[in-house]
Parts: sequence; C-alpha cells; structure tokens
Amino acid sequence: MAKSRREIPCPSCTYVGARHGRVIHGYDIYICEECGLAFTYPRPSEEAVAEFYHSLALGEDLYGGQSPTKRAFFELCHREIERYLKSGKVLDFGCGDCCFLNEGDSSMFSLYGADLHPGIEKISHKNRIQFLIGNTLNADIYENYFDVIFTSATYEHFIEPVSMTDKFIKLLKPGGIIFIVSVPSYNSFNIKLHVEDWLINRPPAHINFFTIRSLTKHLVNAGFIIEKSWTYGFNLEPVKRRLKGLSAETSLKSLVESGATAKSGSVKPVGLLHKIAATIYFHFPYLGMGDKLAFVARKPEAR
Repeated sequence: MAKSRREIPCPSCTYVGARHGRVIHGYDIYICEECGLAFTYPRPSEEAVAEFYHSLALGEDLYGGQSPTKRAFFELCHREIERYLKSGKVLDFGCGDCCFLNEGDSSMFSLYGADLHPGIEKISHKNRIQFLIGNTLNADIYENYFDVIFTSATYEHFIEPVSMTDKFIKLLKPGGIIFIVSVPSYNSFNIKLHVEDWLINRPPAHINFFTIRSLTKHLVNAGFIIEKSWTYGFNLEPVKRRLKGLSAETSLKSLVESGATAKSGSVKPVGLLHKIAATIYFHFPYLGMGDKLAFVARKPEAR
C-alpha cells in the first residue's frame, strides 16, 4: 500500500515535508517537497554505516583498482582544479584507494588525504601525501587552511550532509573551491529507464540520492557560490549484473569485494585510448541525465 506524505525533515535543505518515493531493499525512500532530494528515512545510525565500511577488505583494488581509465579520469579532475588554481593545499576527503592523490602533482600542490579507515596511508604510492585519519580532521584546527577540497563518491553516504558541508566551508580558505564528483544522480538514464538494479546504489551505504537541483540548493544554502555543475557517465554495471543473473539478495559487501578482486593486478600505464575514454565519460553531454553529478563551487572571498 502506498505511503503518504510525512512531516519529516530533509537532511539536505532541512525543509519539513516529504512524499514517499519507493522502497529499496527494505528501506523507505522519501522525496523532499522543497529541494527534491531522495533520502532514506529513518536514517541509519553512524555506527551501522561505519561497521559496514570497516568490514571491507581494504586494498588498492577495493574501489575499482588503479585502472588506467580510472587514473585518466582523476588526471582530468586535476586539470579541472588547475583551471582555478595553480598551487596550494589540496585535501581529498574520503580518499579511499588514494587514486586521485596518486595522480596529483606534489610539485604544484601540497596533497592531503582524509579517510575514516586507518589503513588508507599504507596504500598510497606517494610519500609526499599527508594523511588525516579518522576524526583527526578538526575544523577548528584546520579552519581556513585548504585551497581545494576534492571529494569523490561521498555525498551519497553522509548521514548529516548539512554538518559535513558546513565543515568543508570552514576548512576552505576564502575564495577556495570544493570539487565534488561521482555522486550518483537520481535523475539518471538508468533510474529513469528502470535499468538501475539497486544492488550497489542502495542503503545503508547510499542514503542520499541527489540531483543537480537538490545539490545546488544544498551548497548554496551552506554559503557556496556555484561555478559549474554537470552530469556525466552511463553506468553499464547494472546491465552486466542482470545478464549474470545476480540475485537481489546478493550482499553489498560481496559485490564490492568481488568487483575489487576482478580488477586487481599490476598498475598499468595510462595510454591515449584510456584518456579518450575518460574524456568521453566525464565531458560528453548526457542531457542532464548522466549517471553521476559533478560540482565546482567556491567559498566567497573574505570581506
């Protein structure tokens, strides 16, 4: 039976009022009537989310491995940053397998990585990366410290996105930029055409489902000035999983770890074809319905 509108607060814009959207693996998804964010309600606890991520077998291949195409994608991310700054302190928040940091030029930028997992530092290829592990990223200590915050595949996980974005704007210097990528779009072709199988893109790992509209409102409410935003990519993984006949009951942990094993191996050089593939993936016009969201936003200059 369909569930009606509820007086519940949006975790992104704080508006009270949402309608029921769908059920994903037993989790109710509500749509904010103000900004359009789709989100799980009730929210999972921080302990439940942390327990899942800490249970994963951490390694270079956990989040897809250091594949040439993935590294070419992160090279493009660095080039995008260089359009705004040529030097400074860059923080990768939620640095995961360190692929973005490993592609960075430490002669131009001071590179910092932050992640909850204590094993992150061990898998970096570079010695000139400073790591802030667990809860050591204190916004009071590092206030107005970073020129750039890069964060990939994080906003879908935040239990309290407002407090996290407030922390980001506090960490940035006046005029500094935040560069957000790889946030699953709720307005994607996959979801619109019912291709999405909700095996990876699902609670309790993914609890926020943003669109250009909802993430724009979120960032502007926090005080950021949007420089640019776009959608990118078409995700074929749901199609592959359907062809393999994977059950809806397949655990998220086994999917993530099996994907990592399949892509493991020695680090291969980035070639021309990898760069072309990454460029098409990241910059092809997907009519606003690409699989992922990308945003560049700026903290206002001090007055």
